[in-house]
Amino acid sequence: MPFGQGSHWTSLQKFFFLIENVFFDDMRHKNAERISQPIIDWYRQNPGLPCVRQKNMNEVRFYDLNIRVGSYYLYVHQGDCEHTFIVTNVRMIHRSDPLNTYAYPFVTYQQLPKRQKCNICETYNAKFVSYDDKYTTESPFYFCKNCFISFHFDTNGKLLYNDFTAFEYDHH
Repeated sequence: MPFGQGSHWTSLQKFFFLIENVFFDDMRHKNAERISQPIIDWYRQNPGLPCVRQKNMNEVRFYDLNIRVGSYYLYVHQGDCEHTFIVTNVRMIHRSDPLNTYAYPFVTYQQLPKRQKCNICETYNAKFVSYDDKYTTESPFYFCKNCFISFHFDTNGKLLYNDFTAFEYDHH
């Protein structure tokens, strides 16, 4: 069931990467939306800005990307959750590296994830995050599934109010 304002729900399947002025949208799913389109439209209405293009992510291999070591790139998901990332190292394959091409890109370091606990029960891991929720003490506010349902729905499953935005929260 959708939650929050407008369409009430933003799918986790909606995301893009911005690499060297090319938007790579995730268009693999049946109801996929090109969420970079409003940005592309804005670029076209403002002459003098760099030329930007769009490509379907599933039609591009990592090998095909033009990447500059040390440059900042952008990953956007859930509509407005932005992460910058940097390619810090590119090297030739070594005999100790996996020979299977499906093992790449090969991750050499990954920060340990911080599990976000539910802000209500402080027992279970968060499964939902809400923004601008008038009955919470902060924004964003994190909920486990049980607390999210108890907080936002009556006993018949009817949404109590909808002037907030909520997303599934899955940081593994």
